[in-house]
Amino acid sequence: MNDTTPRGGAQPTVLLDQDPPGPWSFLPVPPPLTGRALLSALREAERTAHGELRELWGFAAMNAEAAMNTAPGMRPTAGELWAAAQEYAQIAASAR
Repeated sequence: MNDTTPRGGAQPTVLLDQDPPGPWSFLPVPPPLTGRALLSALREAERTAHGELRELWGFAAMNAEAAMNTAPGMRPTAGELWAAAQEYAQIAASAR
């Protein structure tokens, strides 16, 4: 499991502490909503789910981690990865 540490070893605390793009109101995350809080909520949902739901939450968390680790000019972009994370999380949340 990635600990959100990019190549070079520097922790991307700015991205972890920023408000992630997109509406996340369907996921119970205590304020303030930051990348760190969102990732924690996604990992907790993954930990407590089973079967396909666990996989969906895991894919959401994996894409959120990847979004926080992107550098300018990388493909897929951080926006694309956040969108994928949100889509996986919405599917998982609607299937509960």
